[in-house]
Amino acid sequence: NKAFESIFSDKLKSEFIFKNEDSIDLAKKISSFIIKNPIEKEEIGVYMSEIVAQKHSLNILMDKLLNALSL
Repeated sequence: NKAFESIFSDKLKSEFIFKNEDSIDLAKKISSFIIKNPIEKEEIGVYMSEIVAQKHSLNILMDKLLNALSL
């Protein structure tokens, strides 16, 4: 999904972002991920967990809410 382009590194963009309404491209991306070795999958998981923690933690959410309410 193009909405995630801003959070992925260039390498992960090419591995996870698929062409809009292209089921074949999606299937290729899924197949490519499935055959990755466990270490690569773990590294991707850690990277994505860090992104979630950095951009969507409770502290970040509270800051966004407070900023929105103070307008």
